[in-house]
Amino acid sequence: MKRIQDSQVLKNPVGPGLSILGFLSTIFSDNPEQVQAWVKDTNFTGITKTAVEYALQLSGNGKIVTDVFQEAPESVSSTPVCLPDSVLKTPEDINVMWGAFYASGRELWVKKIIDVLDDEVPLTGDKTRDAQTRAFAEGTLGSNVMLHELVNRIIHQEINKRSGIVKTKLEEVLAYNEKMITVFPNRDGEFSAMLLIIDPKSAQQEFAKPFREQMHFEQVSKAMRSDMVTTKIVFSGMELATDLTSDVTYDMKILAPDGEVYDNADLKELEARKGKTPHRFTVFDNRAGINLRFEPKDKLGKYKIVAEIKDNIGKKKVPLTGEIELTQ
Repeated sequence: MKRIQDSQVLKNPVGPGLSILGFLSTIFSDNPEQVQAWVKDTNFTGITKTAVEYALQLSGNGKIVTDVFQEAPESVSSTPVCLPDSVLKTPEDINVMWGAFYASGRELWVKKIIDVLDDEVPLTGDKTRDAQTRAFAEGTLGSNVMLHELVNRIIHQEINKRSGIVKTKLEEVLAYNEKMITVFPNRDGEFSAMLLIIDPKSAQQEFAKPFREQMHFEQVSKAMRSDMVTTKIVFSGMELATDLTSDVTYDMKILAPDGEVYDNADLKELEARKGKTPHRFTVFDNRAGINLRFEPKDKLGKYKIVAEIKDNIGKKKVPLTGEIELTQ
């Protein structure tokens, strides 16, 4: 609450400010016993104070406005419609719904946004403004389907329930995003992966990049004795359990030029990713990786990396291979 006040983020009328309003309303609604203490702990001023008062009313906690702020602002005299009963008419309304979804994960808020796509139901009565709002709703559904597996699941469910333009628009959202998904060369259905043999410094730099920033890798094909390379597996599209947990493991072994296992490197059931995973169509990797350092005694020739990555929830497997040649 203090951060919202200090950052003044609510001054943005169409960006994160409206999402935060929906977020706060839902948190307040779900935690009525704690709301008053939360609000009293921060000295709200300006637009932040007005927004917090409004969020309290939206959540059914309007009485707290007078108790905490020791005043009855104009908004108290005309209590707003609570969020579940609200009708979405503008992009601002849609941002509020996304904030409520981020706070709760409830299907209701996404379904209300999907309702906006129905062009047979007028919003404000202004055809141009309504068309812009519908386009905004479609765009936000498209961006969130990649970021939140719950949204992906809800849209798939709603496609089977809806008809007409709403069904068509939802199908278009999924079709567009399928084109944007990173698909690696080796795959089993939506689960795809690739084995990388790269320089350790490059690996550290690339995998440290922010979530949305694209990574670039130059694979290493030759090495000399005393060199070190890193083997990494990148993957995407694994299934998630009902509670949005993932379970991806892999096996990997390294074969020397004579076909024998190199330096006891025959590893089984290593963890690639386990635990809560809100989205599945981004690029993941086996975080630890495996470093391979060539020693003076090692035989010259091609070393082969043989791996298999497994989506244990989706019951899918992707075999992977790679080679690096020790030249001198």
